Amino acid sequence: MYSVGHDDGLTSGSVVMIREITKRLAEQGHTVHVVCNDLEVEEQRGPNLWYWGPKNLPTKAEVVVMTHNITFGTDYEYSKIVLAHTGCTPNLGTAGEWAGEIDAWPVFSECHKRLLLDHNPTIAPERVFVTGLGVNLSDYPWPVSWIADPNYVYASPGKVKGRMLYANDPQRGLWNVLDIFDLVKAAVPEATLHIAYDFDRQIERHRWEHTQMAQMLLDCKRRIETTPGVVNLGALTREQIIHEQLECQVHVYPSDPPNVGTQTHGLLQLECAAAGAALVLSDVEAFGEVFGEAAYILPVIGRFMPEWERRVEATDYAWAVIRLMTDAEWWQSNSQRSRALAECLSWERVGAAWSKMLAAITEEEKVSV
Repeated sequence: MYSVGHDDGLTSGSVVMIREITKRLAEQGHTVHVVCNDLEVEEQRGPNLWYWGPKNLPTKAEVVVMTHNITFGTDYEYSKIVLAHTGCTPNLGTAGEWAGEIDAWPVFSECHKRLLLDHNPTIAPERVFVTGLGVNLSDYPWPVSWIADPNYVYASPGKVKGRMLYANDPQRGLWNVLDIFDLVKAAVPEATLHIAYDFDRQIERHRWEHTQMAQMLLDCKRRIETTPGVVNLGALTREQIIHEQLECQVHVYPSDPPNVGTQTHGLLQLECAAAGAALVLSDVEAFGEVFGEAAYILPVIGRFMPEWERRVEATDYAWAVIRLMTDAEWWQSNSQRSRALAECLSWERVGAAWSKMLAAITEEEKVSV
């Protein structure tokens, strides 16, 4: 029996991860119980899969899996504990002394593993397992018929020419995307930028802070409200975000997060790839490792490049986006590479990696006995 994190009904990457991994573990014969902070009535979602609210939940498990940070002294009784931390700075006590209590650390990429170990020297490297992330290809129909006409339309599903999508934490570079969009819009008049991730709620968390980030986000709010072609979508259901990904022609994400360890994979980017969108990404953290030649990768905006004798600018990204929107052959080539990558990264593959990890730590206990 496994108890994994929580599910608050949102469609963030962490929640998608929890839903998909527990589903795959249940399909492989594990009995999985998921604790959800906002669920009022328990639900059975499969032969071996249960979702529970914050009360009357099972408290005894062979393995307990927690997300983000470990919580000791809970009511759970377990033999093994796993921490699925999505970043690289978990709370491990004043001197990292809690690391020895954790039996396994599933991570998204080799970059994620390296950052986690660099920031936490008390974690044993052999306890860290690269399990990756995946995508449900059934959500993104393929193959599709490419129609080489001026509108760059897929037969099914329909791509919207000039459509860009931003669906990540606005602190990771939304202002850069708005700069890029201004340049793209001047060259491709029909270009549109859709912004998801419930931007209004995100900005409310910073509205009264006396920080540079708060000022940048307030400026983003003004620009979103006044720039033609920019649409604030608000909070989206899972089905709605998939629809947006299917319509996106070019996903540009010049991520420049304020905190280390926040781009250790890129689930939204992988899903856009599955939807056949061309990817234009920054070279931050794991993007180069995960997406490689499947994306057009540029240095982070503002970085000085000696070989260029200047700093990277929004213009560099805009050039790539404009070409992808106006050069049918180049767009098709990039779209096909995106999809090819996504087809190699399924949730079934991730579930198998988790099963292998769980088998390793439970077998270890048997050997020690």
